[in-house]
Amino acid sequence: MDLIKTLLVYMTVLLTSSTALAPALTPIPTVNPTPVPVVTVTPAPVFTPYVPVPTFAPTATPILTTLYVGDRGENVRIMQTRLKELGYLTGAVDGVFGQGTLRAVRRFQTYNNLAVDGIAGRQTLSKLYYDPNVVFAPVDVTPPPTARPPVTANIPVYYMSTAGERLYTEVLTLSEGRTTVRANSSRVPQGYLLTGASQAMVTVSSSGTVSPASVTFTYSLQATTPPVTPTPTLAPTAAPTITVSPTVTPTLTPVPTTEPTVSPTSEPTAAPTAEPTAEPTAEPTPEPTAEPTPEPTAEPTPEPTAEPTPEPTAEPTSTPAAEVPFLPDYQTLRFREGVYPVYSGPGEHYYRVENATLGGGTCRLYGAAGDWILIGYGTTDGGYRIGFITKAALPDGITAAELLLAYEPHTLLSDAPVNNDPVISPDPFAELPAGSTVYLLAYFRDNERYVYVEVPDFRDGQPLRGFIRADRLN
Repeated sequence: MDLIKTLLVYMTVLLTSSTALAPALTPIPTVNPTPVPVVTVTPAPVFTPYVPVPTFAPTATPILTTLYVGDRGENVRIMQTRLKELGYLTGAVDGVFGQGTLRAVRRFQTYNNLAVDGIAGRQTLSKLYYDPNVVFAPVDVTPPPTARPPVTANIPVYYMSTAGERLYTEVLTLSEGRTTVRANSSRVPQGYLLTGASQAMVTVSSSGTVSPASVTFTYSLQATTPPVTPTPTLAPTAAPTITVSPTVTPTLTPVPTTEPTVSPTSEPTAAPTAEPTAEPTAEPTPEPTAEPTPEPTAEPTPEPTAEPTPEPTAEPTSTPAAEVPFLPDYQTLRFREGVYPVYSGPGEHYYRVENATLGGGTCRLYGAAGDWILIGYGTTDGGYRIGFITKAALPDGITAAELLLAYEPHTLLSDAPVNNDPVISPDPFAELPAGSTVYLLAYFRDNERYVYVEVPDFRDGQPLRGFIRADRLN
């Protein structure tokens, strides 16, 4: 019995000791959750490097095409979007590479350690689009330029005769923009009549480039004045010969008195070489009735009718001159290595067809207009294009003669497709409606069905030069 009590006491002690030790084991799981803050720290650095990376995926070919001031199109718009995203462009995204975009490109080049030239070339565009370390624009504390000095340029105006003689030369100072230069006929000597165009449209670009580089007005010597002066001189010489017939008629009756009167009258009329041989033989030998009669009727009649008639008809037929020239013959050469934008006219303010660019190869050189040269070159698609590039592309030792172009207004008789390839495969890029006014510049020697014209206001105020069919002109 005592043994049983002892076992019960022992079991009770064991149970109480086990329950006393159980609380000591509970703190162990509470120590493990302490590393949780380490997980929350890692996401922060993951998102910060992707802030400057562009959110769009541009195609490589159009984006890396060099862009200049004056360019237009989707490539310019994409560049403006990225410059605005980085904080460099404050103006509108309009697809026009103007002064505001030029300033944004220069600031971008400055803060990204690039050559500051304002030209969005391959290096600048690669940095702009694809470099994750591109520098965002700092706060722009410099106000944009509000005004610039006015741009002026000088242009020579030549007054030429149809014979190639320079009658007068003057130099006009024109402001930026377009100015109509009109011929001043008081500058030329009297007797000259204007036969060419009476006015020309001259454009001065923002860089001071003049197009065309000079203006020429053509005059011809009037044909009506020279024939008028000899006509009165012929009349007095013909009058004495005609009056011989009345003087001969009264001398037929008194024979003795006829000899002294005829001799003085025959001597002054003998000054012309036609009469001395006939009159001396006629007077002494036979009677004076037969011989004086044929002489006055034969000589005076043809002289007044023969001389005045051909002279006035010959001169006027020679006065009309070729007012519109042909484009000059070209020379073939390779220009300096580089990439040159091609404009339809001599200046960045002229319309540029499909961002035309010359990258090399053998080309044709037609002539120069100020700081620009007219060239012809083959395109990558097998076509041909004629347009203007900067004169800086000329290699050393090569010169280009100044282009002499007319500026003759015409009205289109029907719709006229415009193209810049009249040589190989004319491919129109625009069409002018009937009734439009164009200015005829030159005929095209390589394909006489086409003429070279200028449209003063083609699109958004930009002038355009190109080729249209000659039969579309009035």
